[in-house]
Amino acid sequence: MATKIDLEKAYDRLRWSFIYATLSDMSFLLLLIDVIIECVQSPRMRILWNGEPTTQFIPSRGLRQGDPLSSYLFVMCLEKLKQAINLEVRNHNWKPIILCRDGTMLTNLFFADDMVIFGEASVEQALVINFVINNFCKAYGEKVSVPKSRVFFSNNTDISTRTEVCEALGFEETDDLGKYLGMPTINGRVTRQTFAHLEDKINKRLAGWSTKRLSLAGRATLVQSTLTTIANYRWKWELFSDLLPQTILQKIASISLIEDPDMEDSLYGIGTSTGKFSIKLALGFLQSENTTDEIEPIIWRTIWLLPIQQRVRMFLWLAGHERIMVNVNRVKQNMGDNPLCPRCEEDEETTDHLLRHCEISRQVWSLLGIDSSNPTFYNSSFPEWITKCASNGVATSEPNWPIFFAITCWWLWKWRNNIVFGREAENPTNPKVFLHQQFDATKKAFDRFDIFIPNSQPVSKEVYIR
Repeated sequence: MATKIDLEKAYDRLRWSFIYATLSDMSFLLLLIDVIIECVQSPRMRILWNGEPTTQFIPSRGLRQGDPLSSYLFVMCLEKLKQAINLEVRNHNWKPIILCRDGTMLTNLFFADDMVIFGEASVEQALVINFVINNFCKAYGEKVSVPKSRVFFSNNTDISTRTEVCEALGFEETDDLGKYLGMPTINGRVTRQTFAHLEDKINKRLAGWSTKRLSLAGRATLVQSTLTTIANYRWKWELFSDLLPQTILQKIASISLIEDPDMEDSLYGIGTSTGKFSIKLALGFLQSENTTDEIEPIIWRTIWLLPIQQRVRMFLWLAGHERIMVNVNRVKQNMGDNPLCPRCEEDEETTDHLLRHCEISRQVWSLLGIDSSNPTFYNSSFPEWITKCASNGVATSEPNWPIFFAITCWWLWKWRNNIVFGREAENPTNPKVFLHQQFDATKKAFDRFDIFIPNSQPVSKEVYIR
């Protein structure tokens, strides 16, 4: 059987004397113990009685939730319960479950105040569990929330035993222990609804933000920060293919394959030279679009990990997908009628023209050491150009060229917009000096986090720079 135990106000009930005893048993230095206890005992409280505050008093228990120290102290105190369980196991009173023949014995799963206890489904075992839990709660100051605690039995446990065990423990039986570490404890076939709560949780967290007022980079940062706080400690997502619904597995198995003894099995995406599959490739195939000239997915990973501002990464992503609102795209979307470049007024303004082929852009790249006859830089396709520049595949004297490239592309777009909106006076008279200043400011900001490492794999970190 598995027993999920819920502790009432676990942090608020923890006795300070128990914390002191726990730290002493763990052989902490007396001076360090005194410092920790002084931090724990610093709160002072008043009670509003008929709208009037009472005299200030000092509590004798409780930890501040949200304080980084509190979680460590709580886990160390909970270790006392683990030690009590191990003592009963050594005395042959506690009978843990065994995961397989001659396998590991499992007595409990603890993560902060999430507790699941395992043992033999018998009245004797229920009494041992009660004894250990009650003794711990008396010393700790805790109290078990009986209405929220549940017992789960295996299918081979008879009804009479289940009833007697539930009466001994004082808990109700359940066929689903709910969630542990924020994830459902699955006891059957996985369906779409199994993880529907994750979508609901993400939508609730995003609903409180005025996303319409955020830029695209801001929205990406918001979604990323929201997703990273969703608990996913237990699951190995790559193993989910083994848990697909049977209907889906049957459909896959029903597909007939051409058997050729001379051919080895392999995964291959139609429409690319590498055979790598992507969602974009699948959509393009369904829409009969030519997607053979695309940027390799590994390059996007490189760009997302560059030590640059999020807005610059997002701009490169938009540029690589032809989403920048250059004049050609504006005409396509009926947002304008002039596709010409507002800077040179000679050629149509595509993303490639804006960042590379416009005479003004060529002058900027020339100041950074790119020769006008450089075949790698000017004669390659636009996706190939971004790929090579982002992966340091262009011969330059600059060791951090991918970062220089990203920053320059961003400012070429900004300077173009200044011309369009009548702010040309804001553009620098010496672009080379200005871009080096921007690069140095970025390097200095990221150096504070020790993550600006030339000629090595970059690490992403958000830093805001004016």
